[in-house]
Amino acid sequence: MHSLLVVLEQQNGVVRKSSIDLFWYALFLHREYPDLSVKGVVAGSLASDDSLEELPGGVELFHVDMPDLALYQPEGYASVVSSIAEETGATLLLLPDTAFGMDLAPRLAAALDASLMAHCRNIRFVEGVPVSETAWYAGSVSATMQPERRRVVMTVSGRAPGRSEVEDRQPEVVRREYTSFHTGSWNPIVEEFLAAAGGQQDITDASVIVAGGRGVGGPEGFVMLESLARLLGGSVAASRTAVDEGWCPHALQVGQTGKTVSPRLYVACGISGAVQHLAGITGVETIVAINSDPDAPIFRAADYGIVGDVVEVVPHLASLLRAETGKK
Repeated sequence: MHSLLVVLEQQNGVVRKSSIDLFWYALFLHREYPDLSVKGVVAGSLASDDSLEELPGGVELFHVDMPDLALYQPEGYASVVSSIAEETGATLLLLPDTAFGMDLAPRLAAALDASLMAHCRNIRFVEGVPVSETAWYAGSVSATMQPERRRVVMTVSGRAPGRSEVEDRQPEVVRREYTSFHTGSWNPIVEEFLAAAGGQQDITDASVIVAGGRGVGGPEGFVMLESLARLLGGSVAASRTAVDEGWCPHALQVGQTGKTVSPRLYVACGISGAVQHLAGITGVETIVAINSDPDAPIFRAADYGIVGDVVEVVPHLASLLRAETGKK
């Protein structure tokens, strides 16, 4: 059977939500296939061990604690992770389906002479071979992939099914220091990450998202959505139409040409549900759609739907939440 290595992403010393979800997904695979061993690796200094508290306990995690890797360095990360993969005998490497994962995965595949499979979902094993579903043409076509080589590097999207209760234990952390890697030999070298204006949370890390489309009417409509998002403890996002109209920055765009998100709750407000937008929410746990058009495609993807004018429905929902929670 395969030995699995989960490659975690950290920013500012904190493991990102997409990587936490991926680690839990790996544990889910282990429960489905008990012969599958699971380990993890994270590079760069961590703010504290509390950064690992959401990860499942009892799993060996290699922490390559090098200050030079505090920021994502493509060549540095590829060198370190491929070394850990060789050391552990990992035959299956899982990375989050984020910009980090999509950049690092092909580098690892080349370094390890491995097959590369991107945008993977619903991984299973058929006669010992990992098989995955993926979506093509903005999610309108589903395909099944299997690798040609024994060792495989995969980027994985969506949330982990069957995530169990958080255990009291943290992973069994193995600290590593690689002194043979020198920054001067890396090309390119990443020197700085610039935060988005306003310091807003990256929507790929949000557990709750309130997203707006053409139906919110304009920039003032997003002020209304921000009020609802605050009550829910979430973030605001947008469809491509809203971004193209200049109502929101591109950093908040969800969909084929934006970001893929996997929150527990996604509230789609005035979004028709074009296939390009649905491609970005395939991993959402619960979708609530609010739209005045009862035939809007978003309702076919939604778990719950409200037919009505967003401008009337959203303030009413916010009022009900305030009454229930006592928040202002």
